[in-house]
Amino acid sequence: MIRRLFLLVLAFLLSVGCSHKPTVIKTCRIIAVAGESVLAETKAHYQIEYDSSGVGVFVKAVDGVAQTKSAYWLYFVNGKGGQVSCEECMPNSGDTIEWRLTSGY
Repeated sequence: MIRRLFLLVLAFLLSVGCSHKPTVIKTCRIIAVAGESVLAETKAHYQIEYDSSGVGVFVKAVDGVAQTKSAYWLYFVNGKGGQVSCEECMPNSGDTIEWRLTSGY
């Protein structure tokens, strides 16, 4: 229940934004292959660091670029923010997965 609530709050923040526009510092793109999660696709293309918790997997660094106290790695599929943790999201073949190191949320 807490996991779903956290993901709904994150999805809401991604969809409505804040009073200021978030800044994308770095973007990493992948074209998905059917049957693989966003996490598996990312691990196949980039060196990543991540933590697993009760609410899911949080990516901390992509190819040596780490998140900070004010900038976080967020994933998007075809331009839409993730609605579930990256290990649960199963994009379709040909979908574009983007990881954006974003500040200002």
